[in-house]
Amino acid sequence: MSDNATCLQHYRMESYDANHKLVVSGHAHSPVPSADKACVFVLDLATIHPQAVGFRRGFIRYPYGYLSAGEHDVLVRLDLVNFGIASTRIIAASSMDSSFGGYSGGFADGSWACFCPYKTFTGPVGGLRSSLPADTNHLRPYYNPVMLCVNSTVWDLARSDVTPSLLGSQAYALDFSIVDITLRGYSDAVRSGRYAFLSPLASADHVYTSKLIRIDLGDVDIGSKIAQTYAAGGSIRDMVDVLDLAMIDNRLRGFSGLFTSGNYLFLVPFRNAYEPRNGQRGHGVLTRLDMNEFSTKGVDYSDVTVATRQQVPSFQDLNLRGFSAGFASGKYGLLVPFFNGNFHGKVGRFQTMDPVKNLNASVQELDLTIDSIHRDTYKGYRGGFVSIWQGVVF
Repeated sequence: MSDNATCLQHYRMESYDANHKLVVSGHAHSPVPSADKACVFVLDLATIHPQAVGFRRGFIRYPYGYLSAGEHDVLVRLDLVNFGIASTRIIAASSMDSSFGGYSGGFADGSWACFCPYKTFTGPVGGLRSSLPADTNHLRPYYNPVMLCVNSTVWDLARSDVTPSLLGSQAYALDFSIVDITLRGYSDAVRSGRYAFLSPLASADHVYTSKLIRIDLGDVDIGSKIAQTYAAGGSIRDMVDVLDLAMIDNRLRGFSGLFTSGNYLFLVPFRNAYEPRNGQRGHGVLTRLDMNEFSTKGVDYSDVTVATRQQVPSFQDLNLRGFSAGFASGKYGLLVPFFNGNFHGKVGRFQTMDPVKNLNASVQELDLTIDSIHRDTYKGYRGGFVSIWQGVVF
């Protein structure tokens, strides 16, 4: 039996029934494994809260993992050491303010978890995340400008205790539109040292943005920094720096994510223009920022679609574009394939610490769709990560 087949037989799913009692199920023809022996372990989060669905990315700060609420408002904290539905905590963010919701990824800093503002939806009658029948055919996207940060103390509160009274002490909302009305619709965030960076994607439908945000987290944590700033009579303007990448090249906009390697921040190219005539192929302009130089002088960029690749064959691939995420592994950065006019499987790889300004000097490609057994199958991914596969041992 293959590793995959063996793994699937050691399947465990936990959920709650209508009476909030734990239900544990597994493979139809195998005993349900214990939590520490499960190869595949699924939590049905919608049985905790009906809006605990449709998450968009997440982040980790040991021992917890966090899921961002996507279009909805329910934030999730997973206990990665004692994994299970009983140890999982949720926050219905709209209980603090009805406008809260619509996040993508985020970062943790000290005892705080911050959720990156992306987008949700709104109706002309019911407003944000309306479920009114009158809005059914009239919902439209709303690009969120407000980052929400919650302290660890909030996760253990009863749902009835999550109220607007928490704002200003155990939770903070940072509205970037106070700085610039177009600072909204960010695809992800990452913390590096005492700063956090937000990746610009789109500020409105088909309006791809170029304004990279850097947040000063202070000496202790972001909660302390916000409190000190407000106590001194300051505002969000005193914590945030903005770098408009389009000042360097107008193509530097519409990034699906970001990651760090050493002192560099990399922005993952997705789509920078509304081009329905070419099938919305997206772009391939990989962008690198020296985090020690947050200015136009610290930015390098290269279009990987025109790279002479460091492999055989080495010719350019104009379809090496439209990535959904990226991450670092050792000396390499990897770009996750998503959509270039069609769902594609072209993984991009390059050397992250190469001092040469031409990032194309080390570009390589692996097309997953040419797998000899499952041809044209592995494509259209939404994210990725690195880990050491130890095989399956039971």
